[in-house]
Amino acid sequence: MLKKILIISLIVCFGGIVVLSFFFLKKQQVKQDFLTIKAVPINSFCIISINDFPHFITNTLHSNQIWQSFSSIPAVATLQYNLHRIDSLAGNDLRKASYLNAKNMLISLHYTGNMDFDYLFTIGLETDANSDNFIDLVNKKANSLGKVTSYQYDNTTIYCATLDSSFKSQQIYYSIIGNMFIASKARVLVQSSIGQITANESLLKNKSFDLVYNSSDKEKPMNIFVNYKTMPKFLSFFASAKYYKTILQSAKMANWAELDLNLKNNEVLLNGFITTDSLSDNFLHLFSDQEPVSMNIHEIIPSSASFIL
Repeated sequence: MLKKILIISLIVCFGGIVVLSFFFLKKQQVKQDFLTIKAVPINSFCIISINDFPHFITNTLHSNQIWQSFSSIPAVATLQYNLHRIDSLAGNDLRKASYLNAKNMLISLHYTGNMDFDYLFTIGLETDANSDNFIDLVNKKANSLGKVTSYQYDNTTIYCATLDSSFKSQQIYYSIIGNMFIASKARVLVQSSIGQITANESLLKNKSFDLVYNSSDKEKPMNIFVNYKTMPKFLSFFASAKYYKTILQSAKMANWAELDLNLKNNEVLLNGFITTDSLSDNFLHLFSDQEPVSMNIHEIIPSSASFIL
């Protein structure tokens, strides 16, 4: 009798371990397969990955001196305003760790006209259940600031928050797809993101982007990904007619570039690399398979130097 009890107990314990292991591994697999980058439309010319955006919003956005000095650049000023607006809608809830998946925010830039561009914000949430709770909180906050309407696109609900007159741009579109929260003041970008996920398209299918994305240092505060083929058009928006054609010619420089950015109060540290290939007419491909020249100039530069190029 005692032997039977021991055998049954062992079977029950073993079964419990199997069940618990199944749910644990399933949860881990969900986190491993979860990639917010899949929600970024493939026509993005620049992507900024903020690897700890609660810290970024709380500290860097409001108090970092270097970041504040960047606000004199029109594109950065627009980005900063959009970040404040996202924070006003869901900032307190975004900073609750129970909602977040890896604390990562992607900010992608896209052309929305011949001479215009806009931002798409993509945030990963922990689970689908949290997604439902989160969107309810965002809608409640948005209703307190204005009015929320919704419509269906590709079997997904898109919300439109019409905010009061204290906001320069009164409308912001947002949605939840899977456990990703996407938002933009450009409706076409939210729709493009949803359509891309439904069609199982992704930037990761681009070999050059996949290389720089998987090689980026996720431990750094930010990673910046630049598409050399399409970024020059954006830079030309801010150039005089004299340099317009020269800037556009830089599209033949390379494919994708990645920069790891570390932003401190008194300095900006950048480190990264560029991809190219033999099939593209890229200038930097000329340097393939060449060994870098050793640099010894630092041995003779005065220690008082403040800038070295």
